Amino acid sequence: MVLSLLTTQSDALKKRTSILRSFVYCEARDPFTGDPAHAGFWNGTGNIQMPDGKIYYGSGTLGVIASQSSRSDFSIPGLTITLSGISPAVAALVRNESVGQAPITVSLGIYDTETRELIGGLIPRFVGRVDDVEIKDPAKGGTCEIVFTLESDSRALTLQRPDRRVQEDQLARQPGDDFYKWASSAREARIYFGMPTPRTAKRRSPKNDA
Repeated sequence: MVLSLLTTQSDALKKRTSILRSFVYCEARDPFTGDPAHAGFWNGTGNIQMPDGKIYYGSGTLGVIASQSSRSDFSIPGLTITLSGISPAVAALVRNESVGQAPITVSLGIYDTETRELIGGLIPRFVGRVDDVEIKDPAKGGTCEIVFTLESDSRALTLQRPDRRVQEDQLARQPGDDFYKWASSAREARIYFGMPTPRTAKRRSPKNDA
């Protein structure tokens, strides 16, 4: 995803008077009631609430966000995020809520180093769904980690559909659309390039196909 920056954000980055923070927000649901059980995380200190009401838990709960890389076959790669399992909020999200295929967003925040204020709001970096969750139990004295594998919503653009280029399927997509009305007879039509159509050539009448 190409980042779109405001002028104030771009100026802050050029002057190097800012710090970057990552934000993750998962729209999980309660597995028993189906009610929203959303949770957000960021790699800063303390818990913060954004103007839109979303709350992000801090204190190191958000760990490593793997970088996205392009592929030569034009496939759309996913994204992996590592969270600290020590946080009660993280443990509750994975163990008690339904996160499979839950919508999830990854955003970037630019903070002013002097005022510690967020500049221009969050910048969307990744929009997708939770494809897999792995809880890594630590060895003795180690730290528990939870790894999220995310699938980009852009992958939906690469899915192949069973629809055909025929009038019946076109009407199912858009009633009244006659775009493919003559598709079945097009293969029988003879096209004369660089010369007028002979008078003896057979002409198909739209009235006969109606």
